[in-house]
Amino acid sequence: MNLGSKCKRGKCWYRDELLQRYSQDGVTTIARENGDIICQSNHLTAFTAESEPEPFKGLNLPYVISLCVGGILLLVSLVILVKLWLVTKHRANAVEDEKEFALDDVPMNKDNSPSFKKR
Repeated sequence: MNLGSKCKRGKCWYRDELLQRYSQDGVTTIARENGDIICQSNHLTAFTAESEPEPFKGLNLPYVISLCVGGILLLVSLVILVKLWLVTKHRANAVEDEKEFALDDVPMNKDNSPSFKKR
């Protein structure tokens, strides 16, 4: 059986009808560099070869860098959005304060001009 040149970790299994599961008892696996898997058995049963994933070899540096850059961009965007929200809220409060200010609240002089007292 050939599992492909990228598969260097395969194992042979056979179906144990008595136990209703796959087993490796009595089956020997020989793997070659070109991806060929040779299954040798001491019994005449149907068998199959299954590939195993390659073991974890550490973090992929470009993937880690892209995750870090993405996280930083997300944080910067969040800070900008919060700052814009605060500025908009501040301006809205300033407009509300101007609306609440009425000329009736300002003391008037006899000539109908606003009276501003010095402090």
